[in-house]
Amino acid sequence: MPRPTILCVDRTNDGRAPFTQAYLELLRVWLANTHPSRPWVFKDISSAGLLISSDFSRKHSTLFPSGGKSLFWTNQSRANLSLHAFAAGGTFESPEKRTIMARVGNRKLRGIRSSDFMKCFILCFDSQSYELLKLLRQAAAIDSATAQTAEIHLLEIGSDLHLSESEMRMAKNLLRKWARENLGWKAPGVDIKEGFWGTRQVVVTEAGVGALLREKEKRLVEIKRVTGAEVYFSEEMDGGGRVVSLVGSKERLDVAAMKVLYTW
Repeated sequence: MPRPTILCVDRTNDGRAPFTQAYLELLRVWLANTHPSRPWVFKDISSAGLLISSDFSRKHSTLFPSGGKSLFWTNQSRANLSLHAFAAGGTFESPEKRTIMARVGNRKLRGIRSSDFMKCFILCFDSQSYELLKLLRQAAAIDSATAQTAEIHLLEIGSDLHLSESEMRMAKNLLRKWARENLGWKAPGVDIKEGFWGTRQVVVTEAGVGALLREKEKRLVEIKRVTGAEVYFSEEMDGGGRVVSLVGSKERLDVAAMKVLYTW
């Protein structure tokens, strides 16, 4: 069964969405690091801002509150308040957390695309966004003359995570519950750093990914053979690169990462 793809959506791509992305990524790594079989419970996760202007949102601006006036252009300035509050909370302290937080913190802010409605799950955080996303999913289906498969889930996480420890705690509990019910995730019995394995993530250009996968994945098979690492690819990122995640022996991860980065 294919691993799910997930999009997290708030209004500005600078609040609950990136926090949810980072937290779910860490739940995935926690399980992979501590389970003998290194399960990777979803393929890809990203975030978007519902009110950030995009080709798709401008085309369907009449569906938005106040029409196109509610849409805005982003200058890529990020406050990252929820991410900073989560980072300061002391959970999941590890090299993996530092890598994920840095990458998500430096994400490219973007609006909604028509293709987003072909993902497995879209997560949003208030009822107004939920209703609007359902309308936009219908519009995407009409545009493409293809049924849009994304399940839209409403997770009622408060917008003041960065101001309230109790709100942050409730958000984490809600996301764990969602991951158990929808991803088959199970809470490990040991800390992320005490598991059998470690995880490294590197960003590889599309050309590098092509080199890894050509000739029946010859180079990728060799990397796995030499290092014993499991290798997982995200979907295409903005800028033409993909996140490659390596899960394996902590002593061999640096070698595996180097071999992936220096493939051409």
